[in-house]
Amino acid sequence: MDIGGNGVESLHRAGIIASVIPGLDKDYMLLDLGANVVPKDDTPFTLEFWTTLHEMVAWSHIFCFTTSGQAGLMANFCTSGANSNTSINCMEKNVNSATGTSPVGQEFHYSVVVVPDGVNGATVTAYLKNAVTGATIGKSTLYYADWNVERLNLQRCWLGTSGYPNWNDPDSNASYNEVRVWNRALSEDELTHSAKMGPEALIPFELDDGTHVQCDTSAATATDALTHRWSFNGDFVDSAGGLSATKVGNPTFINNQLHVPSG
Repeated sequence: MDIGGNGVESLHRAGIIASVIPGLDKDYMLLDLGANVVPKDDTPFTLEFWTTLHEMVAWSHIFCFTTSGQAGLMANFCTSGANSNTSINCMEKNVNSATGTSPVGQEFHYSVVVVPDGVNGATVTAYLKNAVTGATIGKSTLYYADWNVERLNLQRCWLGTSGYPNWNDPDSNASYNEVRVWNRALSEDELTHSAKMGPEALIPFELDDGTHVQCDTSAATATDALTHRWSFNGDFVDSAGGLSATKVGNPTFINNQLHVPSG
């Protein structure tokens, strides 16, 4: 299903783009998941992405939290021959760390686990995994001191482009099979199992050793919940949390995946 074509309103210099980055001279291709994607307090959370990079577009982005022309947390691709090094970046602290080399043309599982320390900082762990076997391709862990992680709740989460205007980074030529947000820190074992189960997997599910069960929003307690889930089956529906996503530019649906072409 192609959601592009004639009649699609361009939000360049208007609407969302004007409110987030006033006057920026750039045409965007992205999906805006909106604000309130992650918890507004110091609750740990996990982001999961099933993504395919279709070509090497240096400094394009898997996701970016942004507002008023400022970027918070983002994951980006940088050049590494025929493949792409993937890194996690906290722009407020101007610190980044390489996660691993993501294959071009092959779906991979990328996840970010954020654990606030309850004072004024957070530990951020990023995993790059094989989307078939769940094997870890790369992992990085950083501690950001004096970082107001709660600010991410107010920032909009963009898929496929950067919200940092000084860079004028390119849009990604990438597809998204599914995006999930959890309001707890998933373990590495849980993420490995999630990667192997793949998008569209039934939730809750049990790990191979039977010791962990992931809970969905029907669970008795919200502390173990899957709070947002976009499966991109021909629509932008958040089946877990009901957030409204907004298309900017001309991303399309191809084989029940959201495709964000390079601009």
